[in-house]
Amino acid sequence: LKTNAEIRNQSGMNVHPRIIGSGPFLDENLSLKEEIGLINLELAPPTTNYIELFGNKDIHLLMSRIEGTQNVLLEAQAHGLPVAACDVGGVRDAMLRRGDGKGLLLPQDPTPEEAARQILKWFPIAMKAAPASRHRFVESKFSTEALAANARQIYSGVSGMQPSMRGRTKK
Repeated sequence: LKTNAEIRNQSGMNVHPRIIGSGPFLDENLSLKEEIGLINLELAPPTTNYIELFGNKDIHLLMSRIEGTQNVLLEAQAHGLPVAACDVGGVRDAMLRRGDGKGLLLPQDPTPEEAARQILKWFPIAMKAAPASRHRFVESKFSTEALAANARQIYSGVSGMQPSMRGRTKK
């Protein structure tokens, strides 16, 4: 929330952040919303409707300090949205990081001011990129077919990842 407020402060843009879902930080988010004057913050109930999740967004911003493989980044990119996220857990692998449509990989724990500066620099470029490049990235790396092909390569030794030879002696 502080990064969203800082984006507003640095750019003068009318920022409309949205948090979807509920959880243990709801009351804390409501208090912080008032404290930092982020009056346009929308707290929406959980949903699986992709139009509600991604339909009217410009970017998907994920400022988590802890993550696994972040499916919401894959889902947002599959819908063509630019994504910006902190470099934690599996975020680096779940983000298009090169070429047209690349996301913004922020440091692990940036200050709201630094994150806002980087986002504002990246945002105009991200908005010009074709949404299809993000969709192609997700399809090529995370579709059922791509994941199955990768698993076949790993288990057959084709990918260069071979079982450990440690502890074996040459004859």
